[in-house]
Amino acid sequence: MIKVEHLGKTFQTSSGSVVDAVQNISFEVAQGSFYTLLGPSGCGKSTTLRCVAGLEAPESGEITVGNKTVFSDKKQISIPPDKRNIGMVFQSYAIWPHMTVFENVAFPLKLMKERLSSKKIKEKVQHALDTVRLGDLGSRQAPQLSGGQQQRLALARALVREPDIMLLDEPLSNLDAKLREAMRLELKALLETLNITTLYVTHDQVEALAMSSRIAVMSQGKIIQEAVPEEIYAKPSCRFVADFIGSSNFFEGVVEETADPGSFAKVKTTHGLLQAYLAVAAKVGDKVTLCIRPENISIETRKPSSDLNMLTGKVDVAVFLGEFKDVTIAVGEDLVRARLHPQSPVGRGDDVYLHVPPETTVVVAW
Repeated sequence: MIKVEHLGKTFQTSSGSVVDAVQNISFEVAQGSFYTLLGPSGCGKSTTLRCVAGLEAPESGEITVGNKTVFSDKKQISIPPDKRNIGMVFQSYAIWPHMTVFENVAFPLKLMKERLSSKKIKEKVQHALDTVRLGDLGSRQAPQLSGGQQQRLALARALVREPDIMLLDEPLSNLDAKLREAMRLELKALLETLNITTLYVTHDQVEALAMSSRIAVMSQGKIIQEAVPEEIYAKPSCRFVADFIGSSNFFEGVVEETADPGSFAKVKTTHGLLQAYLAVAAKVGDKVTLCIRPENISIETRKPSSDLNMLTGKVDVAVFLGEFKDVTIAVGEDLVRARLHPQSPVGRGDDVYLHVPPETTVVVAW
């Protein structure tokens, strides 16, 4: 288990100004789970990871790994990185080019205070290489490996000391798109099999959704929303989260009739009254934003029997993309994107009716 409480970290720029890289954030990673810090560059996610690793010294807060406090400003505790029993994989892999695959994985074991016999080192290294499917490549020079193999080598080197937790900082970003997709699934399956508690950092929304048990979306040093992937995507708490993860259509409106969060509100927009799911607390008269995902919009060329959440518009662009047809519809002054079946007959210039189901029309913070 990893527990981070009220963590704070600042940096001083060359001009002398102070930047709040991490601002009083708290989160907990359950034993054996895969927890992702997701956000744009400069949001504080890598700094948070490095604080957990001991590579950065926070100014405030407390970090606990298992039952051991590894940092606390109040208790004046700061355990050095090599005493935290963590495995870490960086974006660059940091593989030693002059060493063989075996020597790269053995290197951390040779730095341990506890001296291991050559036989024990060989056993541990071979087990780590077998785990990542590099068991027959121990004698190969590290630079001769492919990109995916180098990523697995870096993982084997992190696993060889049998760490309590794994910390992964953008480990797939240097791979090409197809290999990254394959390694995403492979890495998730491996860590689930090993039951290792994992803290993962990425700016890639698809990566986060595909791999994580829970996601914390970060912006400007703060956690904006934390939830399981399905909730982060379907019920974003604010426009930033909805815009950062996936594609969204946004309508501005004013709450006309409301209820408790988790139920439905009526919101007055320039396109009429829309019923929407309340993801956040809101009262009558509040200005809010409605978020509607393109795949949740259905389009008809004939008027539906119900007027509930029905809009009218004209198709501006229709592009065939193989898996779906990407359609842009002019609805009043707004352009609305929808994803239709690839064989949909809807085309440019068609007058259409759009239906946006209330349960997938989400009220988020202004």
